[in-house]
Amino acid sequence: MMQKTKPQTDIYAAISPERPHAEPRWAAAIFDRGRLHGLARAVPLLLIAALAPALPMQAQTDTTAPTITSFELDLATATPTTAKMVVTFSEPVTGVDVTDFAINTTLTAGATITGVTAGSTAASYLVAFTYSGASGSVQTAIKTTGTGIADLAGNAFVGRGITATLAYPVNNAPPPDMTLPGITSFTAPATVTTSPVQLTVVFGEAVTGVSADDFLASPGATIGTVTGSGTTWTVPVTFTGAGPITVTAIGGATANIRDTASHWFPGGAASSAVTFTPATAGATSPVISSPLTASVAAGS
Repeated sequence: MMQKTKPQTDIYAAISPERPHAEPRWAAAIFDRGRLHGLARAVPLLLIAALAPALPMQAQTDTTAPTITSFELDLATATPTTAKMVVTFSEPVTGVDVTDFAINTTLTAGATITGVTAGSTAASYLVAFTYSGASGSVQTAIKTTGTGIADLAGNAFVGRGITATLAYPVNNAPPPDMTLPGITSFTAPATVTTSPVQLTVVFGEAVTGVSADDFLASPGATIGTVTGSGTTWTVPVTFTGAGPITVTAIGGATANIRDTASHWFPGGAASSAVTFTPATAGATSPVISSPLTASVAAGS
């Protein structure tokens, strides 16, 4: 199914009280000498409090790379010549700057990115730009390699999520094609037993610029030379091991997958990824070598 998009919006025309000093319950129990049962209850709590600093704590290691959850026009910032896009990551990130973004225009529209500032949360940023022209559209995308963007644990942003905005019309005079390219199906063979496996990705319209760099694979798997044209492309994947392997098509400015109207593929949809599990060879059936001894030859 073709990726759904929101209706296009013209850039401008659319345009109980706590008690902090209360004594702990165990303190009242300890000093109430007439209630030994209260002391009995307090002792285990005291032991836990005394031992707590010595108890080992399991460290939680963050190995998940940040993704982009939304990337869209901030209508409140739009004027007849300037506007901002707001990009929101799945978690706080650092290293975001003006060199991490690119802008795309159609027809007579022109645009230039002028700066990037922090947004309303630690996970969001505003991408400011100027624009002009009597017709056409403006689309912004993020680069997915070499940006230096990473989460607080040091995991680098590698392109997953929504990596490009919609194409927004300028002066309510959009180009004939305002639909972004999307993936309608991304499939693996029903049974995968040998490496490499040939995956098939089908776009909703003809695209160009599809290459191995436009896909991310699980550890232990690598993408080979992508072949195809128009809407249908073949993605070879070499893998080792028997675990599930996920391959994701990424969009944005680095991937540079575009339709004939020059719109960037935005990624982010569920149809942009496929997971397959290599099948294991079946166990050899036991062979009875003698009906008298019933000895099992295989597996003995």
